[in-house]
Amino acid sequence: MVDALHAWTLTNKMIPLAWAHSSAPEEWSGQLESDAGQIVEVLEQAGDYAALAAASRLVSIACAAAGRMEESADVAARAIEYATRAGDERQRRIAACHYAQVATYGPTPVGEVIAKCEEILANAEGDMRTQGIVTGLLGRLEAMRGDFERARWLYNAGRAVLEEMGQSVAAASTSLDSCAVEMLAGAPAAAERELRRDYDALSEMGEKVLLSTIVGELARAVYARGGYDEADELSRTAEELAAEEDVVSQALWRSARARVLARRGEHDSARGLAEQAVELVRPTGELVLHADMLLTLSDVLDASGEAAPARRALGAALALFERKGDIVSAASTRERLGSLEAGPIVQR
Repeated sequence: MVDALHAWTLTNKMIPLAWAHSSAPEEWSGQLESDAGQIVEVLEQAGDYAALAAASRLVSIACAAAGRMEESADVAARAIEYATRAGDERQRRIAACHYAQVATYGPTPVGEVIAKCEEILANAEGDMRTQGIVTGLLGRLEAMRGDFERARWLYNAGRAVLEEMGQSVAAASTSLDSCAVEMLAGAPAAAERELRRDYDALSEMGEKVLLSTIVGELARAVYARGGYDEADELSRTAEELAAEEDVVSQALWRSARARVLARRGEHDSARGLAEQAVELVRPTGELVLHADMLLTLSDVLDASGEAAPARRALGAALALFERKGDIVSAASTRERLGSLEAGPIVQR
């Protein structure tokens, strides 16, 4: 059993190690969670709240890497509480920013995340990184509720704050939120512009971890605005860039290519890729991404004349959108359900 001082030392060593290997979560997340969990027990006995905040954030990172987004958000919330009790403002802000990210992408309902993000921003004076990131996340969340004017103002404001800090990966990846806003608003060309700007910036930096995700999203946006052949090419670029363990990027390129193949009449190949995309993201806890992959599967099935399975996929997507509180996506999914041949919807 390590003592409290040793636990604190280990925590400070493990944080940079976790981020250094963040592109390969399966190599470290399980061990990180186990080690950090043991450290938390020691620090709880010692009542060291500052160290508890750091260790809890490690557990939260590991949970997110393992695809348990809801648990990750709960642990991040505890990290905020620990940092507050310790009077450690820096750690409180870091933990709050992390919470906002995992709660936005995970199953925490939209209304609850918006309220928490607004609280985080109210206490983030002087912390430009937190202000920029959380403001952009709020843009995505407001778009889910249909307030596109406010959503666009928020993502532009968030990017402006991050750009004011200088060139960084954070500033060059804001399109991951702004593209979601524009796709929800039915403006894929605008989503494409956002993504291409960040693609150029990240390429210039030599950044690889987020680049594959940007290209995967770009392939989907280009397909949505009618650039089918280009979407196919972009999906192949994303496939080349994506690390094997990067399930988000792996799902995105499969989704884009599945749609292209279905349009070409290659239904078996399209269905195979679409089903793989669904299975890749199913364990992650990212409800909206999971639902989006189900929408792809539904469209692929419908294109091949399989109306009943297409309806089942749509029903499953609708349940996920409703659980998250994504009002816009839920409404459009209901409309799509109505356009298919009437029949029982079986949730899966």
